[in-house]
Amino acid sequence: QSRFQYNNNVYFRGYAVWTQKLTMSQSTEDSTMNSACSSQYPGSRAATYKELFDGDIKGLVAPDQSLSRYLILPSGNDDFWKGSAYSNQDRKFRRKGWKYSSFPWTKDQPDHVNLLSGQRGTIAVNSFEIFDSL
Repeated sequence: QSRFQYNNNVYFRGYAVWTQKLTMSQSTEDSTMNSACSSQYPGSRAATYKELFDGDIKGLVAPDQSLSRYLILPSGNDDFWKGSAYSNQDRKFRRKGWKYSSFPWTKDQPDHVNLLSGQRGTIAVNSFEIFDSL
């Protein structure tokens, strides 16, 4: 049995793997990332770019580079996620991504701005810290 402590911080749970498809809209991709996190790390969601680049993710560690080639995070409430322009049905932009091998990532240097499809990784977080039972 585990004990939980709830607070306003965001805690790293792991890297969730998901598949980006050419036909996905931005909102479908966001939802898919959150679903991947929740299914691979119950109770978690995908971290935002703001949480990552503001240093708000407690316990973040370098990823296992065999899991995925690129890190992508949900769009959040800004346009930071937008890569180069692209038009295909609901999709208007490609996504920015960072190579797993580029950890620690910096906001100003995405490794790619044309991501449309393939296996991706995202950061699973939750807003409570899990303590081992006493």
